[in-house]
Amino acid sequence: MKKILSFRLFFYLLYGLVLTAVLLYVRFPREKFRHYCERQVERTLSNVHCNIGHIGYSFPSSVIFEKVKLSSSATVKSRGFLVDRLQVEPRLQSLFFKWRVSGDLYGGTLGADLSLSYGNKSFILKNIQCQKIAIAEIVEGVVPVERKVTGSLFIDGEYKAGFNLPTAGTGNGHVRFEKGTFQLLNTLFTLHSLDYQTVQWRWQYGREKFDITDGKMLGKQFNVDFTGALFPRFLIDGGDLKLSGLITSNEAFLQGKPKIRKIFIQLTQRSGKAAVPFQLGGTLRKPRLRLIR
Repeated sequence: MKKILSFRLFFYLLYGLVLTAVLLYVRFPREKFRHYCERQVERTLSNVHCNIGHIGYSFPSSVIFEKVKLSSSATVKSRGFLVDRLQVEPRLQSLFFKWRVSGDLYGGTLGADLSLSYGNKSFILKNIQCQKIAIAEIVEGVVPVERKVTGSLFIDGEYKAGFNLPTAGTGNGHVRFEKGTFQLLNTLFTLHSLDYQTVQWRWQYGREKFDITDGKMLGKQFNVDFTGALFPRFLIDGGDLKLSGLITSNEAFLQGKPKIRKIFIQLTQRSGKAAVPFQLGGTLRKPRLRLIR
C-alpha cells in the first residue's frame, strides 16, 4: 500500500511539473519579458543600448536568451558586444536564489554560478570561466581599435556587487591570451607587430578599476613583465590604461636581426638595466607606448 501511495505521489508530482513546464512554454510572455529585460539592462548600464533577438523556455526551468547585443549609440563604428546564446538555469535545491549561467560568444564559451541575496540586494558570480574566445572578433565588435589583434582569450575569477550598481562591485581572477599577434600603432624597435605565445596577468577589481599584477608576455620577439591598472568606464568604447614594466630580449630572435639588436642594446645601456623600461597609457582604442631612456 505504501509503495502504491509513493508511486502515485511521485506520478502526481511529475505530472504537475510537466504540466507546468508545458503551460510555461505555451504561454511564456516572450515579447513582454524580452522588452522588460532590455530596459533593465539599459537602466543598469548607462549609455548602452540592449537588444535581445529571442527569448525561449527550456524544460524544466531554464530561460535562454539568443543574440544579446550591447552597443553604444555614440560609437558608430562599433558593432557592439554580442552574446550568441545565454542560458540561465535555477538550481533546484535553491530555487530563485542560485543559478547556473552558461553561454556561447565569439567562438568560445562562458559559465558562472550566480547567487542572489534579496535581503542584501546583491549578487555573487563564482567560478567564472571564459574559454577560447576569439580576440579578433571581440576587438572588432567591442573596441574598434582599427588594427589587427588575434589569439584566444581565457578568463577566470569571481565577482560580487549590489543590484543597483552592478559595475561598482569587487572581484579578482586571471586573464590569459594564447598564441596571437597584435599590430602596433607605432613601430617598436622597427617592428610593426608583435607575436606572442602567452600574455597573462592577475586582476583585482574595485572602485571601478582593474588592478593588474604579475603581468607577463612570452613572445617571439620580446618578453615583457608589467603591472598597472585599467579604468574600464565601461568598456563598450574603450578604457583608460596605465601600465609600466620591462621589455627583455628574445636572444634567438635578435641573432638574426642585427639592426634591432643594436637599437635594443643602445636602450639598455642608457637605462643601465638588462631590460628596457616602458610606460603604456592612453586607451584600449588608442594606447600610447613610451620607452623610458
